[in-house]
Amino acid sequence: QLLHLEVQSDNDDEMLWRELEYCGLIAQIHHQVPLQIVLYVGAAPARFITNIDNADLKYRYHLVDIKTLDCTTLLESESLSDNLLALLGKLQDKAEAVRRVMYKIAQLPQKKRADMSEKLAILMGLRPTELPKLIQKEATVPITVDLEENPLFVEIFERYTQRGEQRGEERGIQIGEQRAKITMLRRLLEKRFGELPNWVNVRLEQATAPE
Repeated sequence: QLLHLEVQSDNDDEMLWRELEYCGLIAQIHHQVPLQIVLYVGAAPARFITNIDNADLKYRYHLVDIKTLDCTTLLESESLSDNLLALLGKLQDKAEAVRRVMYKIAQLPQKKRADMSEKLAILMGLRPTELPKLIQKEATVPITVDLEENPLFVEIFERYTQRGEQRGEERGIQIGEQRAKITMLRRLLEKRFGELPNWVNVRLEQATAPE
């Protein structure tokens, strides 16, 4: 099985051809056609084309929108990464879920806490009308107030509290999408080539979303 996360492609066809390329590469390596599942984590309705059906080529992948999934199991997982992902799906009490996740982040060692805080900031960009308000509310609690010192959080908090929700939402989406693209691309490169040299990391951090 091949499972990966997708925010949204700028072109409806782009995702389809990318998945077909993945299918060919995996089939070549493992000598079998994979079952491909794309977990969509964006805020807007998914608009991907998921199949090709003509006389010369028939292909499809499966698309699952995380907003339609009950993510209680992910929230109950011992993995904090699972807990973070759960915030994008259906939960009975989203405010309580945010509280639990931020409490767990606050208990981490500094380096790990910074890494998870960055991931949480990405999620804020993916749910700009929901998560920033909940996270900002929880950030006033003493055990988690240090998260506001993270530059990614500070910028988003300021935009929501001082410059208006609409501008904050637009900027939050841009930040979240760009950080998500950088993170996903870095992981793909590391899986294919191993540890990346410093110049690659610099290029990734300085790249714009289209690049």
